[in-house]
Parts: sequence; C-alpha cells; structure tokens
Amino acid sequence: MIRLPAVAGQFYPLGKKELEKEVEKLLEKTRIEIKKKPVAAIAPHAGYYYSGWVAAYSYSALKNTKPETIAVIGPNHTGYGFGVSVGKSDEWETPLGKVTIDVEKAHEITQEDFVLDSSAHAYEHSIEVQIPFLQKTFKEFKILPICVMDQNKETMKKLGDSLDKVLGKKDLVIASTDFSHYVPYSEAYKNDLKAIKKIEELDIDGLYETIRENNISMCGYGCVAAAIQFAKKRGAKKAELLKYATSGDVTGDKAQVVGYASMIIE
Repeated sequence: MIRLPAVAGQFYPLGKKELEKEVEKLLEKTRIEIKKKPVAAIAPHAGYYYSGWVAAYSYSALKNTKPETIAVIGPNHTGYGFGVSVGKSDEWETPLGKVTIDVEKAHEITQEDFVLDSSAHAYEHSIEVQIPFLQKTFKEFKILPICVMDQNKETMKKLGDSLDKVLGKKDLVIASTDFSHYVPYSEAYKNDLKAIKKIEELDIDGLYETIRENNISMCGYGCVAAAIQFAKKRGAKKAELLKYATSGDVTGDKAQVVGYASMIIE
C-alpha cells in the first residue's frame, strides 16, 4: 500500500523538477556545520513559501548523519484516526519518488496507545512536507511516520521511550511543529521564544507549563515533547535554535503571523 501525496501543488511544487529545484535551493542557502551529532530535530510544516526556508536549517544540520530509519512525528490537523497513529502503508510517495516505511519498526512500536492506521495520514500535511527534504538530504533511509492527536504529556513521554527502544543508534527523530498561530508579530516572537527556551533546556514539564501560561497556539508541542524524551534517553543535554522566523518575515503582514523554528537536539 502506498501513501500518495495529499498536498503536492499546494504546500510545495507538484512537478518533480520544480520540487527538486526548490528544495535544493533552500538547502543551498542554509549550509550549516554542526560539531556534535544531532539525535533529533524540530522543523515547521507550513507551505514552503512561508516556512520552507526555516525548515531547511534543520535538514542542513542533519546532512552528515547516516540514519537507517527516521521517525517523523507530526500533529494531526484532520481529526481522522487515533490518538497516536503509526503509518500503516508500505511506502510514502512524493513527486521526488517513493520512500520505504519501516514496517517492522511500525509493528514493534504498536501497542495499546499506538495504533497502526492509514486514515490519520491520508490527508495530513505535517509529515508530508518533511519528506522531500529528507529525500534530498539522505540517500538511503526508511521512515516511521507517526501522526499525533493525543498530545497528553505522559502519552508523549511514553512515545519517546518507545522510540528509544525500537530505533537504532544512528536513527533520528524529526518533530514537526509550527509555533504561535495568527497572533501579532511581537506577541509571536515574545511567547515563542519562551517555549523555545524550555526546549533548549529539554524541559518537557516547563514546555507544557509555558504553553499553558502564555496561551501559545503551538500545534505540535507533544511531538516536540516526544522528541525531547527520546533524545534524553540517548544522552542529549541540550537543544539548539538554528532559526526562528514568522510568516510576517516573508509576507510583510505582521498583524496576524505564524511562528516557525528549526532546532536540533544534540
């Protein structure tokens, strides 16, 4: 079973040549040399016009890693599926070609709280927009797509623990999230940087408290929490902010913006 593109031509170019050119251009502009090996990364999932240039920072930082499997955790915007839906397909297709899903690890991670399911992934964009970046960053790899609707803190910590058990030593986790949604530019910057500080400290409890206290409309906070939990299990001590920006930095409209950040966890 193949998961077909749902947002090609909307969030990113439909044609293979156009998409290839776009992703290569974004990666070329964000060449980053990282001294320590990242075990996880955070990237936004808006249309490439708005946030692709920010997402490119994370993928540029990952280019020297050689993972066999990459778990991509994205929030559920459609309402289909289960609390935690693990990709059920065999392959994931984009205009750049097909990527193999690590079916063995998908079955391994499935348990009471995590369900093999294709409906949550069918129309969801938060994971899909990451795949072309992965295809242009790595030569041979598999993905483990996980779509999250239940972002309860304990569930996400459990997901991070489970990923630590099933993923290999060289494997990676990508957490897909945008930050503040449709707030004034200054408010987005002020509040998002508060959340980012907690992520830099790998403070899951503090992240949840900061989001609640400041009413931050960060859509994939649980995805980030799972990535932090996984990374801490791997011995990570800190996260690093590579780039923060908003849609207003692209459009010039700063009345209602969406915040984006690229980060790595070392």
